[in-house]
Amino acid sequence: MKKIIKHSKLIIALAVLFAGISSCRKNDVMVPAPVQNNTSSTALKLAKIETADGAYTETFTYNADGRLTNWTSNYFKINYSYTGTPFGYDVYPKNAVQKEYDITDVVMTNGRAERFLYRRIKADGTVMWADTMTQKYDASGYQIQKNYGAYEYTAEISGGNITKMTVMNVQTGKLNYEVKAEYFTDKPNKTNINIFEYGQFDHILSDREQFGKKNTSLPKKIVSSGTSQYVYEYSYNLDAGGYITSYTISYTVNGGTPKLTTYQFTYL
Repeated sequence: MKKIIKHSKLIIALAVLFAGISSCRKNDVMVPAPVQNNTSSTALKLAKIETADGAYTETFTYNADGRLTNWTSNYFKINYSYTGTPFGYDVYPKNAVQKEYDITDVVMTNGRAERFLYRRIKADGTVMWADTMTQKYDASGYQIQKNYGAYEYTAEISGGNITKMTVMNVQTGKLNYEVKAEYFTDKPNKTNINIFEYGQFDHILSDREQFGKKNTSLPKKIVSSGTSQYVYEYSYNLDAGGYITSYTISYTVNGGTPKLTTYQFTYL
């Protein structure tokens, strides 16, 4: 199964570790540190996410309409387009000319992507493989099912949050892995991009919930269980407007010693 490029998996090293519990070929990168302390009631847009030590940085750019047009990390660059396609998504290794992945043939219903091709591109520009992906949503717009290849993702929604996701191999009938999540119900999720859903629930990184509504609340604890168990516990610093200025993740594998990483947000 091919895993879609991820924004950053909470800790750069986790990109490798998560490959072990994922069922797909999906290149990973992810992360977040202080933010511009803006307390305006106007919705803020993420401009930068970085580790507290500055070793890893992500930047986000937008067009005149406020749409996300580019996401760049230490490793990858994703260009988004909305002209001539309801959702264009091209992934390049950083500083490379030839793209490595893309999304094509997108079918939208009520602003949500229901069907598309996720493709791996060879160095000569030809297609190495293409997965047809289908997604289903509940009446509120939350993604509750995704299928591609032999795999089926099923999500349970409670209180506006994804509380459980299972990934099954429908050909063998076996569970591939399971994610359970708890939330800070007193901390609304004000991010304009679905970074948490992308990082932990295999959503495609986007700005207007084209791949499902964002969780209502900020995650508190996430446990991912497969061949190994990964536990993430979150703590946040918020500004007066309730926007994340930084957060810290305590991360453990199979009950081992926790590792702490802090990420900082900067907004436009």
